[in-house]
Amino acid sequence: MNISGASNVVSAERAAESSVLMARKVLTVQRLEGMAALSLIQQAHVPASKTDGSLLDIYA
Repeated sequence: MNISGASNVVSAERAAESSVLMARKVLTVQRLEGMAALSLIQQAHVPASKTDGSLLDIYA
């Protein structure tokens, strides 16, 4: 493999690693947002029910 080919492989590996790190950060933020939302719901003493697994219905 020549230097150019090796450089392309290293660049691709760095891009993949960067993508994985970004995905982890996004998942962490989403998890924290979900925990914050749940905490607010619990503090408001509002009954919440999950209907179809994708939506959270809140009844005041």
